[in-house]
Amino acid sequence: MPTPTKLKSLKPSMKEHKRYLYLKGEFTREDVERAIMDFIGTLGYAKANPMWISDKILAVNRETVDKVRASFVICEKNIEVVRVSGTIKKLREKMGEKVNKRYTNIKGCLNENNI
Repeated sequence: MPTPTKLKSLKPSMKEHKRYLYLKGEFTREDVERAIMDFIGTLGYAKANPMWISDKILAVNRETVDKVRASFVICEKNIEVVRVSGTIKKLREKMGEKVNKRYTNIKGCLNENNI
């Protein structure tokens, strides 16, 4: 039986670059996904590749951030993009300072359960 070969990892330039959006408002995950789908369509939704990191943080492809933000402006629900960041860590640090003073910038204090 042949041994399985390990796949090579992608070069950093070939990986998909994500941006992380911190959302605010009265909405459900389905509302956000429907707003994106209605505005940019199925192909645009596939290019944006939205993934939920937490209840308020949405990861999208770097090239489609403007289209996703525009879809939130046009939709009927109250969905607001408070901040966009290239890393989850910095987004949580910045929003932790604004949202609640009990979250500090000490390494290890901010995790998925806090925000």
